[in-house]
Amino acid sequence: MHVRPVPSNFADLEKGTRKRIEESGFRVDYFFICYSKDLQPAADDDKEITILGAMYTSAARLIDNVSLEL
Repeated sequence: MHVRPVPSNFADLEKGTRKRIEESGFRVDYFFICYSKDLQPAADDDKEITILGAMYTSAARLIDNVSLEL
């Protein structure tokens, strides 16, 4: 079983996720990992995060966000 390295921080995770979305054929409008209480960029020790994303397919713009407690 191949285990991928875990990014060391949320900024690395954002960057890697954007790349994977684009490699899947989507055009990224935005993708952010934020602290849930103020939607500022998440710090590495934040336990309440919200992931915000929007991307385009050839026919539509997809928007979603999800809040998580780590």
